[in-house]
Amino acid sequence: MTKQSLSIYDYSYSVFFDTMPNEEMIKQNKSKIIEKNGVHFAEVDSLSSAVINENKKIVHQDGTIQNFPKERLIGREYCITDRNQILPLYGLNLQRVDYCIIWRDSNFDSPIWKESLMKNKEIIKNMTGYNLYTETNTKDALRLVWRKRFNKIIIITNVGYNLEGKKYVDKVRKILEFDVAALFFTDDFSHLDWIKDYPNALFCMDDYTIKKYVFNYNEDGYNDIKNNVKDIFDIELQAPQHAFDYPLFEKYKDTFDFLGSLSLEEYNDFEGI
Repeated sequence: MTKQSLSIYDYSYSVFFDTMPNEEMIKQNKSKIIEKNGVHFAEVDSLSSAVINENKKIVHQDGTIQNFPKERLIGREYCITDRNQILPLYGLNLQRVDYCIIWRDSNFDSPIWKESLMKNKEIIKNMTGYNLYTETNTKDALRLVWRKRFNKIIIITNVGYNLEGKKYVDKVRKILEFDVAALFFTDDFSHLDWIKDYPNALFCMDDYTIKKYVFNYNEDGYNDIKNNVKDIFDIELQAPQHAFDYPLFEKYKDTFDFLGSLSLEEYNDFEGI
């Protein structure tokens, strides 16, 4: 980007420094292009790499201006133009794993649970590479699902008081726009009376089943737990009904948009739990 290109983007001002901008400079000059001798910083659209102006609008090279889509991310662009070779200070390797796991359980505050949970986290991380997120508060878990809604999510929850876990899964499915499979963890097998009629739902009473479920998260793994419930409790759970399709993931998987916006303004249904 040159000084001439600044006029193309119709910026009324620019800020110049003799060195690369640091974090403090960026905070003081938010949404401005910072340039000196071919070195510049700018906020850009994650999909098109077009510059974002101070009004949070995308400014394209042809001069057109577009409102910034809510599902996009804002990126920071640093550009260094020099005849001499430039060596990076550090490099990052990014890997997109198949799933993340969101485990909501109102008992995670218990000291007894914490030790077991940490062991499960390490096992799942080492064996699958998946990220495991744990939440005690239902609203926090829903906010996390909202932020991850364009990814594939494995849902685990306890049943809790007054069927809180079921209400939580109902809202998760509203966010993800389909009946994602859910594993209900409880020590009261009487909950099977309603779980058996709840679509794409599984039931377990031990950590081993949770790990087995995560390691084999597909229709075969679902049916394996389903058959165990049939053998032990003589209760037939419903078969999967497109429980692993993730329509939002399929829609955004080939674009930069899949990470989504961190704004929660579009979703206000965290109440009523």
